[in-house]
Amino acid sequence: MSDPHVSLTASVVSPFALTAAEVAFWERLCATVDSLNSPFLSHHFTRAVAEVRPDVYICVIRRKGEPVGFLPFQFRTRLHKLLRVAEPVGECRSEEHTSELQSRQYL
Repeated sequence: MSDPHVSLTASVVSPFALTAAEVAFWERLCATVDSLNSPFLSHHFTRAVAEVRPDVYICVIRRKGEPVGFLPFQFRTRLHKLLRVAEPVGECRSEEHTSELQSRQYL
């Protein structure tokens, strides 16, 4: 079991910047956690939206340098980006948007 006192770090990246290992972990995470098993929470959906929208990003949450979660988001307008007001990828078409954490113990 992980040390619960190790802090989390986060970085924001393009959906196209994830490594193959990170994508595989994200897919495994969605496949094994029932609440994350939705196409709207997948890397494939995020990449598909990013193909047509330049304002899609992923917050990669890490513990000890290893990914533990992914939070895909987008900005509706340039003003929203300037104000740092994000929304779920694909606008509000998915009510299932949530952070994709490996376990709630990290919160």
